[in-house]
Amino acid sequence: MFLKEIFIIKIASAAEKASDAANLIGNIKKDIIYPIIAFFFVLSTVVFIWGVVEMIAGAENEEKRTAGKRHIIYGLIGLFIMIASGGLISILCVFFGYNTNCQ
Repeated sequence: MFLKEIFIIKIASAAEKASDAANLIGNIKKDIIYPIIAFFFVLSTVVFIWGVVEMIAGAENEEKRTAGKRHIIYGLIGLFIMIASGGLISILCVFFGYNTNCQ
């Protein structure tokens, strides 16, 4: 419930600052989407580092090494998705002609 209220407030704030659709999209991207991408980017990095530490700490145990490898792969997949999502958003802004307000 708390997160829902925060997003509603952020969207209302972005809409209030916008004078047209391009500014609205730019504000939503800047105020909502980029912080979410940054949060998941940090989370993916933590999972990756956790996997590396887990793999090194459990070097003698095959199960711990396998779990560490799995976390490394999950972290790398998460990092790739976050980088790709940022690029995809920028490509869509350029495609729809909002490139000046989607920086």
